[in-house]
This record gives sequence, structure tokens and C-alpha cells, in this order.
Amino acid sequence: MDPLALFCTVALLGGGVYWFVCILGSAEQKGKRAVELSGGSISAENVQDNYNEYWSFFRRPKEIEKADKVPDFVDTFYNLVTDIYEWGWGQSFHFSPSIPGKSHRDSTRLHEEMAVDLIDVKPGDRILDVGCGVGGPMRAIAAHSRTNVVGITINEYQVNRARLHNKKAGLDSLCEVVCGNFLEMPFDDNSFDGAYSIEATCHAPKLEEVYTEVFRVLKPGALYVSYEWVTTDKYRGEDSEHVEVIQGIERGDALPGLRSYSDIAETARKVGFEVLKEKDLAKPPANPWWTRLKMGRIAYWRNHILVTVLAAVGIAPKGTVDVHEMLFKTADYLTRGAKPPSTLPSIPKTNPINSKYLSYNPSFFPKRKSPLTKLDTISHPHFTVKATAAAGTKKADKDERVLQVHSIEEFDEALRMAKNKLVVVEYAASHSIRSSKIYPFMVDLSRTCSDVEFLLVMGDESEKTRALCQREKIEQVPHFSFYKSMEKIHEEEGIGPDELVGDVLYYGDNHSAVVQLHSREDVEKLIEDHKIDHKLIVLDVGLKHCGPCVKVYPTVLKLSRQMLDTVAFARMNGDENDSCMEFLRDMNVVEVPTFLFIRDGEICGRYVGSGKGELIGEILRYQGVRVT
Repeated sequence: MDPLALFCTVALLGGGVYWFVCILGSAEQKGKRAVELSGGSISAENVQDNYNEYWSFFRRPKEIEKADKVPDFVDTFYNLVTDIYEWGWGQSFHFSPSIPGKSHRDSTRLHEEMAVDLIDVKPGDRILDVGCGVGGPMRAIAAHSRTNVVGITINEYQVNRARLHNKKAGLDSLCEVVCGNFLEMPFDDNSFDGAYSIEATCHAPKLEEVYTEVFRVLKPGALYVSYEWVTTDKYRGEDSEHVEVIQGIERGDALPGLRSYSDIAETARKVGFEVLKEKDLAKPPANPWWTRLKMGRIAYWRNHILVTVLAAVGIAPKGTVDVHEMLFKTADYLTRGAKPPSTLPSIPKTNPINSKYLSYNPSFFPKRKSPLTKLDTISHPHFTVKATAAAGTKKADKDERVLQVHSIEEFDEALRMAKNKLVVVEYAASHSIRSSKIYPFMVDLSRTCSDVEFLLVMGDESEKTRALCQREKIEQVPHFSFYKSMEKIHEEEGIGPDELVGDVLYYGDNHSAVVQLHSREDVEKLIEDHKIDHKLIVLDVGLKHCGPCVKVYPTVLKLSRQMLDTVAFARMNGDENDSCMEFLRDMNVVEVPTFLFIRDGEICGRYVGSGKGELIGEILRYQGVRVT
């Protein structure tokens, strides 16, 4: 081999090894490379022994029950897994519901920003991150809210990593990290304006102890939001598979014991919190949070081979392979526990644990009862008492078509004047950061959607607007309600711009080239009309209040315009009337959205789901385009 060929071969092999080792398989927001894997604060020669010791905790259940043993047990766990988490997952050690069209990183960031939006703090406030890890959420929240975030973690290695990341991000002036036990926090009483915890308090041996500490350090009236891991009412302790999955999750995530969904609010009240709200974030319209775990066997074996090689040559500590294998098994247990049972009749055996096995349960707690923040979930809207308009909503643009109403009478009159048009109502409050952020998007929509009426209600403006919110049962802002012919047809709270646009398109009357079908006869007529031109018919079958149906519909509208010459798009809501529901039953539609592909009067296939890319791929496939 001549020197040039040899040089090129070596360069190619070297580049391939570098790509495989340093780039392939790492997280979207890189914190570590594979060649940098370590045992945290544990010396390399002791990683294997510490892993064996960690695993022995679960062979001696009585040790787990001793609360004083748990902090050391959790500290050891994070020494073992922190680098692998940063390499393979990212800097935010938690899950989040996936958002169509968004990367995992963006979905995670929005999930974190939601936590600080919910506690209604302002720039300059001092807030607490209970169990901050390496600070991924802390940095997102500080950048988003401009608050001063103080994080506490029991693991010294994570403290150093978090400080390094904070400095690199230019956020060290807003982010402070303290090494300590959140069961005995080194902070003064009444010293924080708000607090949050994101999948961290699950490590507490007793939830009451950590909630008591959070209660102590919060100022009176301050809000606390917690994202919790819980088992749901579908869990059965007498079912051996359920028990196996739960124990597998506890072993692989350093959990002294998973709690029931019903324990969270009860524990919070017990220590003095007033519970404002609970919500299961694993329910629709959220997309499944566990889909990111489905990395696939090829990816797992790729990473496993890499870790094995690095450990064999002494780059990664001995024991790293065992830790990596433990985390992969845990991912499998999490997926088994959270994945919903199949609704397809072709699969007779379903997962008995159901989608409600493991859920997000964020609960909002003001520290003490306060006349400014108290919420009666039955009779009072969630507003503080302020009279000025929210930022971004006070001054109306001359092109703006948003009508602000100030009383029940004005509200009802606006609905009457709209007649059969879609009416979108935003309920906002002057103190709400999220209200001020979503309002400009509604203004933009008002300028482009001439067939839709937009209303704004400032809930804390006066007694009259408070009475209106009470009548409409508004408990949290921003809240959007959708009306047609004086009737409320849909409502959502805490949505972002994409969801708002999707709702307006889905419930509005401007359906572009998508034919709206209201009966079996409509379907038969559509099929008959296109037998002559041989067009492919894509029939979108959904329900009125289906989150995934709403989210995919803007894609259907866009495709209907782009493929007008070759594809006929149509939509039917199965719950619109008996004829539509009968059609769904006859077509064996058991999950929505379902897309039926029809050509020459025959159903040639179907796609079940709301993935934009998958839908486009299926349409192209049934048009005869080869998709690879």
C-alpha cells in the first residue's frame, strides 16, 4: 500500500473511531463524552465495589426501610450514574411529555419552564430547586424567568458539574448550587419566594419530611410545584407482574418506595400546605413521556459495546458496564409500567398495568393560606387581586381584533353577536407571566382568522370579571374556551402557541381543502365522486375533544393544499352523531386519530397515530411513492 493510501486509510479509521466514541449516541445537550465516563466522586478502582454495595441494598429490604440509610444510598447511586445520564440523556435528569414537531431538548425545556410559570414569580425573586442534579432545569428556569435559583443536591460531584455548566452557560450569577440533604436544608425559615421539584422528592424515604422542609423555607403565601413519580389506581399489589415492574423501577432509580397518586396531596395538606391543584400530565392530550426510552436494541448494543471496550482498556472504570446494563433494564421496566395497553383487536394480550401505572402528578401548594393567593377550587377563580392589565395586553394594536369584555352581560352579548362563528376566549390575569406570553399569539391569530371571533377576559380586573370566571368555572390562567352558537365546545388551560393554533384550526370553519363529513352517506358520496378521477382519499377519523387529533390537524390542512391535484382529504368526528359513530364501529376504528386510505371505492390501508412524518410517509406510500 502506497503512503498516500495508508494515510487515507488511517485517517478514515481514526475519524470513524472518533465519531463512534465521541459523538454517536450522546445526548442532544451534551454534558459528557463516552471517553469521559467516571464514577463521580468515587475513585475509579472503587466503582465496582460501590455498585455491588448499591445493589446489595435491594437484597436486604430492611436496610431500605431505615430512613437514615437512604441519603447515602441515593448519593452512591448518583455517583454511579451521573456521567452516563449526561452522556446518553442530557443535563436534565427527568422525563417530559413529548411535543409533536419539537425535539426532546425543546420538549424538556418547555416542561421545565412550565414549573416556574406555575409558581408565578417575577424577575429577581429567589426560588428553590429541590433536588437540582447537575442543574439542567435550573438553567432553563433561570434563563426563562430571570429569577435567582438556588439548587440543592446531596451529591458533591453533581454540585461541581452544575457549577461548571452554570458558568459555561453564563448563568452563574443567577444560579447557586448547594450540597446538602433536602431533608435537612441549610436555609433560613421564610427565605424563598417560590419552590419547585422535578422528579426529585421520589428519593425521600418519607415524603412528609421533605415537604415539611420546603414548607419551612418558603415565605407565607409562596407557591410550590412538584412533579412526582406515582403509581396510579391501576396498580395491583397482588399482581406478580405489577410487583416485578415496580421493584425493577425502584432498584434502577434509587427509590426507597414508589408512592400512590392519592398520597401526594394528602401529605402536602398534612404538613400545612393548601393544595390548589393536581393534574396527571401523563394523560392526553400529552404524548407519552416514555417514548424516548424506546432507544432500540441496536442503539443499546452500540452503546453497550462502546462502554465494554472503554472499560476493558481502562478508560472507563470497572463496573461501568454493570451500571449501564442496570439502567437499560430500568428503561424497559419503565416502558412496561407506563405504556398503555394496545387497543388493536389483532393483539389479544394487553399490558395489564395500563397507561396510568406511572404518572406525572404536579401539585401546586401555597405555603400558607393567604387572601391574595388562596384558591377555592369549587367557587373561585385562581387570580390575585390586581386591577391592571397583564403585560402585552393593555394596549391594543389598531389591527387587533381581540375584544376585551368586562362583565357577564358583555360576554353573553359577544357570543350572541358571533352567531355560528367560532369564538375563542382567553381568560387571563395581570399577575400571570404565561397569560402575557400567550396573548401576542392570539392577537396574531385574530389578524389572520377573519372567520373567528376572539375575546379577552381579565379575571382580576373587577368583581364583574371575577363573577364571570366563577360562572364559567375558570380555576387556572391562562385558560382558553371555545364556543359555537353560545355553546362551549372545548376548553384547555396552560397551552402554548402551537396548541392554540391547532385548536383554532380544528374547531374553526376554515378547513381549506379538507371535506367535512357528517354521516355515512357523506362518506359514500365522497367515494363515488372520486371513482372517476382515481384520487387517493385520506379520511381523518377523530373525536371532538381528542388532543392528538387536534395536534395533527394543521398538518392535514397543509397537505390538503399541497396535494390538491392528487389526494382528496376529508375529516369525520365520530362523536358528532349516531351515524358517524356507527361508521367508526363498522370500520373497526378503536383508536383515534385513524387515517383511512381509500382508492377506487376500496379501503386499501390505514394509519393510526398523530405523527406528522409517519402520516406523510403513509400517504406517499399509498400514492405509489417508494419511501425508505
